[in-house]
Amino acid sequence: MTHEPPFPPAADTLVVCELPARLEEIVAPLAFALSPQGYVTEDAATAQVRPPRGHVRLRLFPAPDSVSEAVAALKAFLVDQGARGSVRVEEVPRAEWAEQWKVDYHAFKLGRRVWIRPSWEAPPEGAVGAGDVVIAIDPGLAFGTGTHETTRLCVEATESELDARLAGGTRPSVLDVGTGSAILAILAARLGAARVTGTEIDLDALEAARVNARDNGVADRVTLGDEADPAAVGGGPFDLVIANILSSILVGMAPGLAGCVASGGTLLLSGILEHEAPRVSDAFERLGMHRRTLRTNGEWALVVLDRPA
Repeated sequence: MTHEPPFPPAADTLVVCELPARLEEIVAPLAFALSPQGYVTEDAATAQVRPPRGHVRLRLFPAPDSVSEAVAALKAFLVDQGARGSVRVEEVPRAEWAEQWKVDYHAFKLGRRVWIRPSWEAPPEGAVGAGDVVIAIDPGLAFGTGTHETTRLCVEATESELDARLAGGTRPSVLDVGTGSAILAILAARLGAARVTGTEIDLDALEAARVNARDNGVADRVTLGDEADPAAVGGGPFDLVIANILSSILVGMAPGLAGCVASGGTLLLSGILEHEAPRVSDAFERLGMHRRTLRTNGEWALVVLDRPA
């Protein structure tokens, strides 16, 4: 998945590709192959300088000796897709990348009572109500500031699902697959989950997740590990499983993810473009899951599935 803020790469040379938004998920495997540290996606809502209408802008951080290869590969991709777009190289001072994204990152509210704030800034005075949950996040090299539509969808759905189970007298167990900055795992612990497990294969992100769990006072209630296969995670099955990953990866992980959901449990899937939701849902319904609802935010979707009791 993409990193939300533009973190400094190993070198100061960036490759910038503008392409139709419909190709954003299709290009993802290539983008990660060319930019192993991750990449930034900008659209009309997030970019300081907007990309052309109907397009998104990718900022990739290839190794210094791979810049030409990245440019050629992205140009070839556009040709293969018959798509209009552009590829260029930019030189940006590393210090600028390290601080620029923080300028527009401020505390904000999600759902009914969840506040997300950067670790260096408190919510506006008097804005936090009684019973509100405030989570401080410094994403480091991780996905998850809460600003991306998929993270927002997951925060709101996690709040709803946990509230419903707690109101019914149950303290659920939670698994967050691809935890990133651990924003969802921390939220689950703060809302009252009995136990929370998060997995993350990116070791830099995993370190950021551990720091965030500690700084939010839930390190003793959130277990974090680097398991790539959900089936290998101990402590299951879980009452609530969350996975905010790309559609193609979710489909491939379907047996492992579905197997982690307890009888009567719920699975939240996001990182899905709305038009991909039926394909993702079908993969899990074939494994005995029942689709309850679909939530959307912009072009992104979250699928809620239940395992019958």
